[in-house]
Amino acid sequence: MKCLGLWIFFLAAISLTYAANKPNCKSCLTVAEVGKDILSSGVTDDELKSIGDILCASLPTFARSFCPSTIQTVYQNLRKQFVVKKTTPQTVCTKVKMC
Repeated sequence: MKCLGLWIFFLAAISLTYAANKPNCKSCLTVAEVGKDILSSGVTDDELKSIGDILCASLPTFARSFCPSTIQTVYQNLRKQFVVKKTTPQTVCTKVKMC
């Protein structure tokens, strides 16, 4: 179940990254909430990297070059906000100007 949640999180994060239009608040809140749940479940860095590598390999060629760094950035920011600072998804999305 944890792996399914990770897939959903990464797909949502990548979808937001590649969207032609600016993502809306609801999308941000959804991704942030899933990210918070995953990070709270004790997922390891190795698990995240493994799933991220698989996901990035499945993307079109043009997206593969910046996919790993995007996933790493999203993961680090969410971990900092949710685990260290105990921030809410609403606060995170407001800080990144999506809400």
